Amino acid sequence: MKEITDLLETIKIAQTIISEDRDKITQRIAESRNSFLHGSENYQKCQIEIDVLNIYLQEVQIVPKFFSTHPDGKPFVYPSLANFTDENFNYLQKRLDETRNLYLKAKYAHVLWLHTKRENYGIISAEAHADIARTLYELLINDFDINCAIEDNLKNAIVIASSFKRKPVFLKVKVFFLQIVNDFRKFEDTFVSKFLIFFMLQKDSIFKKDDFENLAKKTYSLAQKHNRESKIELLEIGQKIDFKLGQRSSVWDEETAQCYEEIANDGENDISCMEAAQNAIKHYKKIKNEIKIKELTKRYNYLKEGLRLKNIRTSVNQAEIIENVNKIVSGLTSEQIIQYLMYDKEVIPEYDEIENWAKKTRDKHTILYAISIGQLDANKHISQHFETPEEKENQSVLQSFGLHLDSYLNTLLGYLFSKSIIHEKMSGPIFYEFILNRSWLAKPIEKNNIKYSWLALIMPAIDDYFTQLQFYYLNRRNYINLVLCTDSLVLKIEGILRDICELRDGITSFQTTDNKGRNITREKDINTLLYDEKIVSFISKEDLLFLRFLLVEQSGYNLRNDIAHALLRFPQQYSPHFMNLLILAVLKLAKDEYNPLQNNQ
Repeated sequence: MKEITDLLETIKIAQTIISEDRDKITQRIAESRNSFLHGSENYQKCQIEIDVLNIYLQEVQIVPKFFSTHPDGKPFVYPSLANFTDENFNYLQKRLDETRNLYLKAKYAHVLWLHTKRENYGIISAEAHADIARTLYELLINDFDINCAIEDNLKNAIVIASSFKRKPVFLKVKVFFLQIVNDFRKFEDTFVSKFLIFFMLQKDSIFKKDDFENLAKKTYSLAQKHNRESKIELLEIGQKIDFKLGQRSSVWDEETAQCYEEIANDGENDISCMEAAQNAIKHYKKIKNEIKIKELTKRYNYLKEGLRLKNIRTSVNQAEIIENVNKIVSGLTSEQIIQYLMYDKEVIPEYDEIENWAKKTRDKHTILYAISIGQLDANKHISQHFETPEEKENQSVLQSFGLHLDSYLNTLLGYLFSKSIIHEKMSGPIFYEFILNRSWLAKPIEKNNIKYSWLALIMPAIDDYFTQLQFYYLNRRNYINLVLCTDSLVLKIEGILRDICELRDGITSFQTTDNKGRNITREKDINTLLYDEKIVSFISKEDLLFLRFLLVEQSGYNLRNDIAHALLRFPQQYSPHFMNLLILAVLKLAKDEYNPLQNNQ
């Protein structure tokens, strides 16, 4: 074990920032571990060192590197203190006493503090985290990874130190924290200061009103030296500080709106321009500038109508799809990728184009469409007939759309989500922030004196899916179990549709009688809702076809009915393709034009 502990002592603070260097150290320890008998004392010591190195410490908790379920449904997360034994903690105490390495001190003491809440471990950890931040801060390098490490270590230090407010460590850490927050000259892009201020605004128990004095003026002054995107970020920070100080200046919204307006007027048929117009409208509404609201609304509608990313699809060729996905992921921001899925006409073709495909297929296979066809469900029962010309026409449209999904869209979404996750442009938090700021699904709805939002109800499933994919890509041996997230999201989509219909004064219930002839009222299910005249009147033909095919059509995936009737009986039937399409369905319903709350905003 001496070889391992000597290796660990050589770890340098800057080295811990680079994932490749961390992985090399972990791999070397894993190789040594595997040379010992499985379960032996040295094997376990190596394993606990690996586990601690893999722990991501976030203030008062450990963020799991991955979590999922075993095939039998039992959940697991890694790493977790629940898997540590008393012997493991005793070993870490011994290692903490032995090590002179600052990085290891911070890790060991933090883990022991979380486990025991003993003051001595907390103070050692807080001081070590602060010293790591100070070491990195003095490097004078404007590097993204180093800035993140400074931010993380400072947050850990101040949160732990705040547990001992009567001890010198708290004042020492807080003074250093505020020194960095106020030093806008240290980093050109003010990365550290910006995110630490956001953090301060959330920690009322640690940071008081006096800690924010002069920060709003400094932020506003710095904003004037930047253009557009950087200026917007700084103005938004300044406004939050302004609110914290009990002030309500309109200058923040006015200048933010002007920046967004400049971006919106800069290009044609561009996602970023459309998004900027939307943001400009939001800020002009806050200062009640009706002229600008009308002007930017007109601009937004113009951009939305013309939105169409060029050369995304040229033919049904997997190599070309992969190439196009690489262009999308490398060329667009996270928000733009989500906007692309919501609005681009290449994702869901226009209905007329699908009808065209169907007509060509009917013309080519006239005999096939001359005979009557029965559709079988998952239990091999005949669930639908296609006999009349209208039924056969509907069947051909569904088949053509199914070919589009199977040959193009499923491949596109599969690669797009995987690449976006690998390149950290898609995750649960990213999706959450997008819906929170860009969609009516985050707005409060009140019914029967209860307030709720759909964002809170859909995120557990979506976050679970993205997290499972993240950890699958880290190690292909990690299990993926999509049963819960798929079942959940399918049912939530039905609720979203019900609210869209009801909040637009549609009727979502019907009168019937019970088995004794008494009048009762029932809710319409999704099979009825997707054909309701209120839904048909404002959801586009393309989106309706997609939702029907995915959820209720026997000739389609019929996912809602198969799940509601428990016809998917093996975990392997819960394909990632289904979750990709369900997330796409959520995004389609999240669009502005389907917002049933717009009259109340």
